[in-house]
Amino acid sequence: MKRKAIEQVPPVLAGKEETDRPYRAAAVVMKIGGEKHLLTDIYLTGQPETPLPLLRIVINQTEHQNYCFQTGVWDRKKLDTWSIPGQTALVEKDTLFIGPEDTKKIREFTKKVPEFYQESGFTRIRSCQDHIDQERTEKREEQEKEKLETRIRNIPELPEELDSWVRSEVSHYLFYKRTGNRAEIYCSGCGNRYTIRLRETTGSLEELAEPWGRVPKHNQYGICKFCRSAGIYKAKGRQHEVRESRLLYLVQRYAEGNRSGIVVRYLHAYHTARPDQEETLEFTELERAYFIQGVRKVQIDYQKYSSWSGRNFWDYKNFSGMSPFVREKGLYINKTQPLTGTEFAYTGILEYIRKEGKTDLIHYFMAYRKIPELELAVKLNLWKLAERIVDTRGEPGDELELEAKTPWEKLKIRKQDLPYLVKKEGERQALKVLQFEKKTGCRLSDIQRDLLQIFQFHEHRMERILPYMSVTKFLNRIQNYAGIDMEKMTQGNTLCANAKSNLAAVAGRYTDYLIMRLDLGYDLHNTVFQHPRNLTEEHRKMVLEQNKEQNEKRIRAMREKYPDIERKYKKYRIQYSYETEELLIRPAESAAEIITEGQLLHHCVGNETYIKEHNAGKRLILFLRKKELPDVPYITMEIDTQTRRILQWYGANDRKPDADHIAPILKEYEDRLAGREAEPQTEAAG
Repeated sequence: MKRKAIEQVPPVLAGKEETDRPYRAAAVVMKIGGEKHLLTDIYLTGQPETPLPLLRIVINQTEHQNYCFQTGVWDRKKLDTWSIPGQTALVEKDTLFIGPEDTKKIREFTKKVPEFYQESGFTRIRSCQDHIDQERTEKREEQEKEKLETRIRNIPELPEELDSWVRSEVSHYLFYKRTGNRAEIYCSGCGNRYTIRLRETTGSLEELAEPWGRVPKHNQYGICKFCRSAGIYKAKGRQHEVRESRLLYLVQRYAEGNRSGIVVRYLHAYHTARPDQEETLEFTELERAYFIQGVRKVQIDYQKYSSWSGRNFWDYKNFSGMSPFVREKGLYINKTQPLTGTEFAYTGILEYIRKEGKTDLIHYFMAYRKIPELELAVKLNLWKLAERIVDTRGEPGDELELEAKTPWEKLKIRKQDLPYLVKKEGERQALKVLQFEKKTGCRLSDIQRDLLQIFQFHEHRMERILPYMSVTKFLNRIQNYAGIDMEKMTQGNTLCANAKSNLAAVAGRYTDYLIMRLDLGYDLHNTVFQHPRNLTEEHRKMVLEQNKEQNEKRIRAMREKYPDIERKYKKYRIQYSYETEELLIRPAESAAEIITEGQLLHHCVGNETYIKEHNAGKRLILFLRKKELPDVPYITMEIDTQTRRILQWYGANDRKPDADHIAPILKEYEDRLAGREAEPQTEAAG
């Protein structure tokens, strides 16, 4: 469609018939570029006599497009899906007026489209658009089917060595049947049958000549007398068939006319072994991916099953709807010959397979096409980075500088930091930390780098803190707050999961605290703000200050909506309060307390669902606090008032701090509640 020529056509003037519809249209049929076109200009009703149209709908025999005069943008939307900029009403049958003369022109131009019940001009345009789209779709599908048939004709035969390769990957079995002093054994691998004696005999010479063997046991390994291969014993009376399957990828050279490349075939191999029968091997091919040299798009064909014909067939489209075909990782036949002389001759795939065992070979080659540095990641043993490149099909985000020349420049790190990244196998957090070091010019020890990774390092947050303190000072303060010396614990090999969890929790709280201080306009050059004595308390204050206005509004609404929480507090306090030497448990006093608890501990207890259940007396929210810090949130509990059982309990960030110590206390608390059930439940006044 010649867009420039169409834009130069003067507006088609609309008629002056009276109408209460917001839009009116004018149509004209003219030749543009030697082909007839229907131009339908749409105006806003009530504009001056010579306005600029809002929209021009253009249709020829094979195509339809729209041109917006206001924005100068072309598109291929259907008429009733078009919204005009600045107008609230859509261009629809009930909002568009088309006069008799214009309707006649439209009907004449669209006469090849089947007509039903004297359709209006609007409906004729819409039907014509549908007809053109349908013809284009059918033509495109016919072309794709022809290409599919060509690919099927040119696909090479499966190689002869495929059978032997799969057999080498699966187990083989020694089916046995014991009869008295003998065991008859059948090897599924070589197909031979033989008998062994299980204990000494004083019988005939023939018996003495029989081979001697240990007693076979189901699912234990043995050695075949003939092929000398290890096999798994299977008692005939216990297992009549053993079926194994393997997902695998096969690469073959592919040629189609003057085009060539490779085809990656994804197969499911089924191996079946039965007693007294030869083992069978069947293949079901699931996918074929064609990587043609110089063709950017990777064509993938899928084998499907037709319930109508009862046969398999190939299709160029994946399954539609909610159940598309999803490929899994599988084995790869380690043959480099098909890749020699192709764009995939040097991909590092064999090294990757030796490390990972299985892979999605189609995704691997797709990723390599976009990022040839995948080979570099594999050769440097940066396995985690290689996995990310493969899993994202070559879209790992901003991790790499692809235009750089040296490996460290591509990784955006310093040359001397490359050994550390190799030691970490290219982990994302390790790479981010090293990139941050180069960007900011700071130098960190390996221990400090490990600390930042434990904290789930965020570059943009660290950059906001750096003007006020060094990374070293930041890390030292976190260790002080957590009471953990990372270097000593690492050297003594005592750094456990609980210590890492504690460090991560403290780091998150301290970072949140500093960022909130900055957001609220505090000057972090002040060391009092930088290094508060009580981090938990100051963090709580910052949360409340940051959310003050929004919190106050929500708290007011929740208190008005759920007043029974405060009214029944004294009753619940009598029933559910509990103390130990170090801890205390009490119910929430108000909706405000529940909301604040959820905000400070970063969990979901502040949601209205919990508040509503507590107000109804079905499930209560209880606070477990340290006696020395009774106003500082520590652990939140939810209890069922009918069963007197704790449904769940969590500390900050949905973790369970000091679970080995807390869990027995909560069990004792539950037992104590069970003993209170017979006590009178009188509601206190007030």
